[in-house]
Amino acid sequence: MPATRRLNVAAAAQRAKADPSARPMPARPAPSKPAARKPVVGPVRRSTTVSLRTAGESDPTHEAMVNETIGTRTVADPARLAHVRFGAGLTINLGNFESARIDVQVEMPCDMDDIAPALEETAEFVHARLAEEEARWASK
Repeated sequence: MPATRRLNVAAAAQRAKADPSARPMPARPAPSKPAARKPVVGPVRRSTTVSLRTAGESDPTHEAMVNETIGTRTVADPARLAHVRFGAGLTINLGNFESARIDVQVEMPCDMDDIAPALEETAEFVHARLAEEEARWASK
């Protein structure tokens, strides 16, 4: 602190002692607390695509895509938000030179510490949904 500043502070303190009606020196403001962060609620999304192809054709004869929100997940700290995505697919021979390609994908938000369990959860969900679709198309 410069010497002139110290003298001014000391002089102001002396004046305040001598004259009680003197205005006191302003107090330093209290340090501000960081604003509380709101938890983040994110959607869990699933995408299922089924494409039917005939041999020799480059474009699918039929394609169906379903994108849907199947739930939500809450992450307490937005700064620790991560997204996990898992997808799998398979091709089923329908005979007569036709095949069906099934792709299932799930994306969900999670905390950075929960990435491995969230990945396992999405993988289980994708494999179960893929097995359902495979059973449905294999019987046709």
